[in-house]
Amino acid sequence: MSYVVIATMIAKPGQEELVEKTLRDAAADVHAEPGCARWALHRKTGTTGHFVMVEKWESKEALH
Repeated sequence: MSYVVIATMIAKPGQEELVEKTLRDAAADVHAEPGCARWALHRKTGTTGHFVMVEKWESKEALH
């Protein structure tokens, strides 16, 4: 059974690009974690600074 996590983040005004860069820079490390099947970053359409991360993990244990 796989597990999907959906996380949201809202950047402070003026920090949107820094937050996006930081999250994108972390992607390789997250993908390298045992059990990580997918990690994707999205900006919420029609908003400024709203981010959505979708993660798929191979097991509940991999989340810990």
